[in-house]
Amino acid sequence: MSLVPYFEVKPEAVHLHVDGQNDFGKEGAPMQVPGGWDTQEFCADMIDAFAQGENAEDNNAATADWHDEDHDTFGPTRGVPSFTEIDTPFGKQLCWNVHCVKNSEGARYMPKIEAAIERNNVPVLRKGTDRMVDSLSGVRDKNGTAPRFDHGPHTGKSLVELLREKGKTDVFLTGLCEEICVADNASDLVDEGFNVYIVLEGTRPLNAEAAVAKRAELEAKGVKYITAAELPQYAGKPQPEKKYEFNF
Repeated sequence: MSLVPYFEVKPEAVHLHVDGQNDFGKEGAPMQVPGGWDTQEFCADMIDAFAQGENAEDNNAATADWHDEDHDTFGPTRGVPSFTEIDTPFGKQLCWNVHCVKNSEGARYMPKIEAAIERNNVPVLRKGTDRMVDSLSGVRDKNGTAPRFDHGPHTGKSLVELLREKGKTDVFLTGLCEEICVADNASDLVDEGFNVYIVLEGTRPLNAEAAVAKRAELEAKGVKYITAAELPQYAGKPQPEKKYEFNF
């Protein structure tokens, strides 16, 4: 039984799944998000729920971290402990544990998400591919440029170009982790004029305290945090009003 309630997806709605990869979800993974592994069934159901109706293949997209093993923002590359603040040409940021190295097992999606992406032909945008530039968002890298699809039918397009080409205005986010990559996607998409919703069952924070502060920041920008039960209201086609006829 699906964890996502049934609804008919409205034409302007799209589900964007963010980075539900083994290195964020798996037990003992270098960037393990508490409870992240447990989101995969819901996220897979979200992909299936959106892959319906006319132009079903237009209703999902996904991002994935795809890094060189010596990426400039990795702690070992810098010779400092992970989660230390570092200087980059694009400003200060935290450095990370080595994660989602290109073509590694850790860079693969968690199994149920991977299967849903494959069976529904979901386009995957790889980000963080430049060794010197971090990319938390699929909308823009830390240097301000847009990552572009590097494989499949949308090669060369940016995420925003793809969404606009398909007539999408309302973006529903799931993935890991809530206050970093999911949040950066949400913020950037709002800046690009999209209506953005974060579906709570489909994400978890790396740092719960930081997630509370980030949620307040995003809600002030207009991002809505919703539950699965609210998906028919926000992502579904309007249902015709029921009219009752009484014959006396």
